[in-house]
Amino acid sequence: MMRCFYHNDRDAVGTCRACSKGLCVECAADLGVAIGCKGMHEGLAREMARAQAKAGRVALILPVFAICMGALFSGWGLLSSPPSIFTAALGLGFVAFGILFLRKGAAPGAG
Repeated sequence: MMRCFYHNDRDAVGTCRACSKGLCVECAADLGVAIGCKGMHEGLAREMARAQAKAGRVALILPVFAICMGALFSGWGLLSSPPSIFTAALGLGFVAFGILFLRKGAAPGAG
């Protein structure tokens, strides 16, 4: 069990998002989205948690774009006259790339 950085005789309830020190109930500021050292890292821990959440949302842009472009290329390749196997295969490659990165991003602790 981890101990509080500031009170070695107490068990830690979590770690500060900013400095990664173990904190007991008395030292931890529960920010709703993170825990920070009370009176020291509350603002920084909150901003770090918000930035991490935003990065997670932004990380969806590339795979979703790849899947959409892949569907477009596949459709274009199959519906063109004469059908273009290369364009359809390229589209399927984009779809596979997008799905691979969506799955990678959905895994806990991925990055």
